Amino acid sequence: METQSGMALDPPCVIAPPEVEIGDRARHHIAVRLLPFLFVLYIANYLDRTNLAYAALVLLCYKLRVLNDLAG
Repeated sequence: METQSGMALDPPCVIAPPEVEIGDRARHHIAVRLLPFLFVLYIANYLDRTNLAYAALVLLCYKLRVLNDLAG
């Protein structure tokens, strides 16, 4: 096969079998569907852990204040 300028075009080196194309499309479809959901779960987990750490800190301060008031 030649172009208008007379230079030959390189034939395709490797043509992927249909199984590979189906697998690639399936992985892409799964990634498009699953990754946004996993990202939302990651953010929710981060916020939950931050909230628990803040609650534990507030509870600790409250307990220390109560113990400090009891000790006098």
